[in-house]
Amino acid sequence: MVGLLACWSAFAQTGTQRPKMTYMGAFDSGQASVTIHKLFDPTEDVVCYLLMPDQAGRKEGVNGGWIYEGNSVGAMSCVKARVHVFPTGGSAASYPKPKAKK
Repeated sequence: MVGLLACWSAFAQTGTQRPKMTYMGAFDSGQASVTIHKLFDPTEDVVCYLLMPDQAGRKEGVNGGWIYEGNSVGAMSCVKARVHVFPTGGSAASYPKPKAKK
């Protein structure tokens, strides 16, 4: 058990070490009060889509924290990008060129 915890702690990351996903925009989901949000992970070339309500239901928890209702958090789907993705707001010249396929 101690060995397992020691291995797990090697993979743990603090908030300052975690890479950030780039928010790429919001899209209409075709449902009232529900939006699709698109995120890009530049470290893995992965695009994720989040289906989320515009407002998540929550209630006050212990010690002033919040507990979010399970059905209000949303669904997530991720796919590997086949082409290099450029987040909005930047120019193509400011991003590294994708690796050539072998």
